[in-house]
Order: sequence, then C-alpha cells, then structure tokens
Amino acid sequence: MNFLNKLVFLLLIIFIPFIILGQNKNSSPKFLFGIHGGGNISKLKNDTISGALKNVFLFSGGLNGRMFLSDNFSMELGIQYSRRGADTESASFKLRNTYIDLLVLGQYWVYDFLLIEGGIQYANLVHQEYQIMDGTSKNVIKHIPISGYNSQIEFLVGAGIKLQRGIEARIKYTIPVSTLEYSSFQINLNFIINYKDIPESKVKFKNLDNALKSSEYCQVLVLQRKKLTEIPPEVFKLDSLEELILDGNSITSLPPEIGKLTRLRKLSVKHNKLESLPKEIGNLKNLEELYLEFNYLKFLPDEICNLTDLQYFYIGKNQLEELPLQLGNLYNLRELYLVGSGALLEIPYSITNMRKLELLKIDKNILLPIPYRPPNSFLKIIIE
Repeated sequence: MNFLNKLVFLLLIIFIPFIILGQNKNSSPKFLFGIHGGGNISKLKNDTISGALKNVFLFSGGLNGRMFLSDNFSMELGIQYSRRGADTESASFKLRNTYIDLLVLGQYWVYDFLLIEGGIQYANLVHQEYQIMDGTSKNVIKHIPISGYNSQIEFLVGAGIKLQRGIEARIKYTIPVSTLEYSSFQINLNFIINYKDIPESKVKFKNLDNALKSSEYCQVLVLQRKKLTEIPPEVFKLDSLEELILDGNSITSLPPEIGKLTRLRKLSVKHNKLESLPKEIGNLKNLEELYLEFNYLKFLPDEICNLTDLQYFYIGKNQLEELPLQLGNLYNLRELYLVGSGALLEIPYSITNMRKLELLKIDKNILLPIPYRPPNSFLKIIIE
C-alpha cells in the first residue's frame, strides 16, 4: 500500500468517530480548526554518521482539527510536514529526514488556558539524505539519498498554554514505539482559524487562594455561601476579574475598593445584608449586569447612573426610599427589576430615556411617572 493510500485509510478511520458524533442529535460537539508552525529538535543515534552529532532546530508545520467531548476533554487530529536531523560537530555533514506526520491526541484542559495531551502519531518517512557542505556550513555541495530510518508509530505527550484567544503555544515530545532511532522535541504556535465561532469561556475559580495563585488568569470568582461578612481585600488584587459572585453571605457594605475592578462585567451580591453602596461603584464602566436583590438598601448613589454599559439591573426586595433622578442615563438597560423595592417608590421620569428597555418588573406599590409613555413599542411591563 503506497503512502497516499495509507493516508486516506488512516484519515477515514480517524474521522469516522467525528462524523458519528457530529450527527448525534443529543450532542453538540464544538470543532476548532487550526494551523501551526514551529520546529523539531531531534536526538538521533550516534552511529548513523561517523563522529559526534549535535542537535539542530528544523521546521515543522501543518493543520489540525479539535473536537470538544466535554468542558475539560477534547480530541485533536493533525497532519504536518516535519524535518528532523542532526549535524556533525564540524558541520561538514548534515543528516536531514523529511516526514509527513499523522497525529491523534487526547487533551485534558486543566484550566481554560492550560492543557496536557497524549496520544500517538504515525511518522511517514518521505525522504532522507546526507548534505555535504563546502566547509563553511552554509552551502550544500551534494545531496546524497540514504537509508537507515523507517516510517513508524510514535508515542506523544505534550502541553499547551493559551497566549490569547485563538493563539496557543505548545510543546510535544515523541519517541518511537518499536525502536529508539531517535526522540523528538517539538515546539510550535497554533493559530485557531475559527475561534470566533466558539463562545469564549472564562476561567472560573471557587476558591480565593487558588484564584490568587493564578491571578493573571482569574476571570470569574464565585464566593457563594462562604459566610463572609465583608469582601476579602485580596479580591481587589485580581485585575483580570470580569465576574464576581458573592450571593448568600452576610456582607453589610461594599468597600470603595470595589471601584478598582474596572474589568468587571457582572457583579452579583444577592441575599446579603447590604445597607449602602459606595460612590466608587460608578467606576465600573464595563459593568453589564448588576444583581442586588434581597438586601437592606435604602438609597442608591447617584454615581450608579454612570454605568452606561449596564444591561441587567436587579434591585428588587430591598427597602429603597427613592431612586436617582438620572436613572435614565442607563440608556443601554434591557431589564430592570424593582419588585419589592420599597413602599410607594416612585420611578423617575428619566426612565423614558431607556429606549432599549425590554422588561420592567414592578409591583403595585411602585409608582410610574405621570404621564408615562413607554420609550419603545416592545417594552413588556410586568406587575407582580
């Protein structure tokens, strides 16, 4: 069976599980396709060329496809062109082997940004030769075809780290199954072609100590039902934090330091004992979701109206006596929840500026401005 037939046969065997899973209506596999480039450092046996050998870095690159089987497990298939070889100490002779590698890898994601992987690859040898140099190690005088190495199956282990969304740095180590002609260490950059098609997941921590150890990557911190009476000051060192969940504690106030978390997109402090909010909450310019239900708030600082990116504002089940007059500055708001916010609480007329408002939940004790003209035709008002 020639190389092309082998390639087609192997690809069919490998992709059959992908096709079956992809047609399963009960599963929704996610596929990522990438292109990678880098190089190999190979350790060859010394008796191939007379004299001592030194390792060299030679190009490798190819294509890969990845399917997620769960949040933490994925499978990757790849095909790549790779060169492996070595030089003599004098650099007068160079050994160069050219392979087409077929890879099958299982991957475990320790975090969203870190993976470990293992599997096998079939290294198909397509060409090998000596290069005789002119003595300066720069110019090849003669290419001499040789034999002595074989196509073979190799074990493979590796690790990778996400540098940014769609770009990964990865290292792999391979060693043949049958003989120990060489081992190979490979490093490359992998560029995900269709990363925009996959919803971006966030690195979540439920333990503050673990979050602090990986503070650079901590995007979501969940400290729910931890019996907290205040927010631990270490939380404000997490510069990458985008979501902070503090539900079900006994927190009485948010400190001014909350304003340091300028990347926050979601803040939830439901079912606590909040009595006030600091004016620094207005510094959270990127905040899109704010959940404050079931607390003891009587007033909201005027600075809360600076949160112009806010889309979901849930302030029900409090003891509010009034709302900021400029509440309508939250012109991107889509949902406003005020049920149980306070007796005879009056909504300011500026609410008519909320032209994107889709849902307004109030109760019969809350007064709408008179006359009240809904800011749009699709606004749904629910009175509970």
